[in-house]
Amino acid sequence: MKLDWHAATVSRRGDKYYIVMTVPKSMRAELGGATQRRLSAGTTDFETAKRKRHDLEAELRHTILADLEKARLVDPQGDYQRAVASLGLADTVYSIEYDATRDDILETTMVEPPTNEKLLADAEKTLKRQLARIQSYHSGDLERTAGGTAEMLKTLKDFQLNVPAPDVVEAAVISAVAAARRANGVAPARHTLSSIVPLVEEDGRQLAQKGSLKRKTAKQRIRHLKQFVEMIGDHALEDLEPIHAYAYAEALAEELANKTINARISDVRVALHLAVKKGLLKVNPFLNLSLKHYGTGTKNYDPLSDEQIEALVGQPKLPDRIRTIWLILACTGMRVDEVATLRCDQVKHLDGIWYFDLRHAQVKNKSSMRRVPICDALFPLVHQLLKDRKGQERLFDYELNADGKTRASTQMNYWFKKAGVENLSEISNGHFVTHSLRGTFKDKLRDADVLTEINKSIHGHGLGGMEDIYGHGFSLRKLKDAVDKVPHPYLNHKSKS
Repeated sequence: MKLDWHAATVSRRGDKYYIVMTVPKSMRAELGGATQRRLSAGTTDFETAKRKRHDLEAELRHTILADLEKARLVDPQGDYQRAVASLGLADTVYSIEYDATRDDILETTMVEPPTNEKLLADAEKTLKRQLARIQSYHSGDLERTAGGTAEMLKTLKDFQLNVPAPDVVEAAVISAVAAARRANGVAPARHTLSSIVPLVEEDGRQLAQKGSLKRKTAKQRIRHLKQFVEMIGDHALEDLEPIHAYAYAEALAEELANKTINARISDVRVALHLAVKKGLLKVNPFLNLSLKHYGTGTKNYDPLSDEQIEALVGQPKLPDRIRTIWLILACTGMRVDEVATLRCDQVKHLDGIWYFDLRHAQVKNKSSMRRVPICDALFPLVHQLLKDRKGQERLFDYELNADGKTRASTQMNYWFKKAGVENLSEISNGHFVTHSLRGTFKDKLRDADVLTEINKSIHGHGLGGMEDIYGHGFSLRKLKDAVDKVPHPYLNHKSKS
């Protein structure tokens, strides 16, 4: 949360001077709506008050932040109360003390957050005890102990047959303890990179449920965080420095491209940013790194000639669906899984123009949500495919994994290597893969004098500037006229027997 702090001022009330600070707008609701805080300068002399202003301003900021942390402990949507609720601990008594003023026993339940270090220690024990209980339930250890079955049944009953997953509970406990420690002015526990893995997993799960992060990306983030720990060590968060990121980059540089190295360090940086948000770390040490000299440059794919595409699609025993997808790729510039996951209802027509509608598909980015016209030369193949798949949901029978992807690329790589297209190239050491078909179509549109902006629109590349914010792009007619300019002689191939 960005805090809009303003410099404190010196103000006179009666015969004394006060240091007055405006409460940041983003905090006011949580702090009861107060717009200002003040501290007495303890003097009637203006110049003396001015000299004290900076020290008292720092004290005011500290007090405001401390009060904010205390307010968040009672917020039902805060980390502490959400953890207490999700762990079923709201009515659990975690402290029993004798109150001499009332001559009575005072019981404190978990819904009442700790207000001193003793209560903090008791609350932590209660949270961690519940975590251990849930971990034992899921591990199956209870089944091998005396009375274990009864404890399992009690746990099931307490959670109404829906015992939360251990990693979810662990993430909640880490966040709750950190919040309670901050509110009581106690330094956070020394967390290491591996200890925040549950936090990162839970954050990724929530983002994936909202649709703002792909499940595949969330899983990769965890893998790269664990890889960092294996290669560089499980350092305490506050001990991490930029040198550790550079050491990781150096270790990866022997085998990986610079782009990949940046992506992996970015995943660790995101994990550390989450630790900052949760109050486990003050500053993210992996910001503003200079990684451009680590690893190799991105290796571009070379385009395919018509002869090479003919060799691809004319292979003996080549499965029809592989041939069909390759031909669609060659005529549209689409990505493999954009084609392999197509539903039949995504083949549409408007004003006599047939097109693939990717505007609501699971694609790489926002620019990829587009309409891709079907050229006249390709239409007979697509029309036949629609007839063959009548009554089916999708154009191709690939199974979708949890990330909405297929194994089409793996199968295509196998058949691509069998075709030996590199032997038909005039380029020595050419880099040819299925993705080369995307570059091939881009080059063919360029050779046909198609505007760069139209070329980008067809391929799902951002135009840059305001064009990506306003309007709906080029008309379908403009896009269709462009793709019809490209010749596709391999569409008339005859497969070898």
